[in-house]
Amino acid sequence: MIHKTICFVCFLLLIGIPVVCSAGDLNIPPIFYHDQDEAYKTEENLLGPFITIRKNDERNEFGIRPFFYWLENEKRDHREMDILYPLFGYWADSDIKSYQFLLHLVKYESNKLKGGTEREFTLFPFIFYKSSPEKDNGYFGLFPLYGDLNNKFSKDTIQFILFPLYMKTTSEGDKTTSIVWPFISIYSGDQEGFRLWPIYGKRTKKKNNLEQTFIMWPFYVSNEKDFYGQHIYSRNFFPFYSESEMFGIKHRSYFWPLYNKTESINNNFERWDVPWPFINITRGKKYQTRVFPFYSRSESAEEDTDGFILWPLYKYSKLHLEDHIRSKKIFLFFIFKEETYKPTIDGGKKGKRIDLWPLFTYTKNRNSSYLHVFTLFEPFIRSSDRLYRNYSPFWRIFEWRKYDDDSSKASLLWDIITLRNSERGSKFSIKPVIPLVTYRNMDVGNSFKLLGGLIGYSSSDYGDTIRLFYYPFRFNKDKNREEGSRKE
Repeated sequence: MIHKTICFVCFLLLIGIPVVCSAGDLNIPPIFYHDQDEAYKTEENLLGPFITIRKNDERNEFGIRPFFYWLENEKRDHREMDILYPLFGYWADSDIKSYQFLLHLVKYESNKLKGGTEREFTLFPFIFYKSSPEKDNGYFGLFPLYGDLNNKFSKDTIQFILFPLYMKTTSEGDKTTSIVWPFISIYSGDQEGFRLWPIYGKRTKKKNNLEQTFIMWPFYVSNEKDFYGQHIYSRNFFPFYSESEMFGIKHRSYFWPLYNKTESINNNFERWDVPWPFINITRGKKYQTRVFPFYSRSESAEEDTDGFILWPLYKYSKLHLEDHIRSKKIFLFFIFKEETYKPTIDGGKKGKRIDLWPLFTYTKNRNSSYLHVFTLFEPFIRSSDRLYRNYSPFWRIFEWRKYDDDSSKASLLWDIITLRNSERGSKFSIKPVIPLVTYRNMDVGNSFKLLGGLIGYSSSDYGDTIRLFYYPFRFNKDKNREEGSRKE
């Protein structure tokens, strides 16, 4: 059976190549397809979605999906390379080079600075290494044996030996020494105190009037400090009573989560959760009514709204941003999502995106529109261009694109069936290796062919042609010349 299939494919190639050449078209999808559109000056696909070559004025791309993909932007001096992404990825520009392995669990990066080159290597969570020409910016860590890190994990310095047996951190003058972390800690530097968790702990700091205390955590916890010119505090007697106040917002809770009250003095609203998170009533400058999971709706003075009906059946929101309004509608978590961007000023963000998983994704922005069928992962990987380019073409059975000049292209089964429209006319073809059907209706003439011209018809200003068994019969060759002589 296999050898018969191979013989049949070879037969199609032997027949198809002369047929294609006679038609003046070297495209034999899905084996090879050459195209041009608004986004790329040239695009060539081999073996359907497996091999791609793209070029335009700024960038070159070459991919052997899903094994390898290369992108280079000469104008911006930028390069990217993927090998079985996310297994391995490479990213570089004029100053920075970055290598990552297994979603940044293994990472190497080099950065050109004025005094030399800074290099960083990470094998998370075991090895952390950085060499730098800048003083006190390099570090080394072999977790959990030894580490001396600088400017890492939001700390100025981190030192550890046989973690969690010993660790010392500094941050803006605060020093914390931990023995058998997190059970025993001593605070020094700009702060003082100690912690014997979960029995007792106390930490004070004069700089911002900080005072933190716990007794038999979490049964009693108290925090108090000055923050950006305002005094904030919280006290918890879990689970009987808790209170807090910060930035004009007061919160009280009795037998959490049974009764919770929040009051905003600055924004003039009050909120009750009885119990949280099932019943919520908010009144004032902000308005919300929620009976989870049946119904919820909230409104603000800025006309922002969000809510749900029979969560997670239907959820919606409208948010006013800097230059546009973003509206969302979601059914059943991710089965259906619709996002609309409406500009509020000239040049503001404009567009729409619809996902109906796993059937299709439709995207419209200021300059173009896209429709893809099917879309297995697109609703979940919206921000990952690398996952898009390495995997999405495999299940994109149908694609449609439209540009701001009203030109469009539709493709089915990786360009086996294509339809193109532009201001010059339209083109349609069915080419499973050999051109079964081709049709063109252009401003310079029109044509129709079966099997690359076995039977066909074409018409132009220079005359008409009928093809029978690839042989052309031409007539009215001097049509324009005869018409011109009559006018004279």
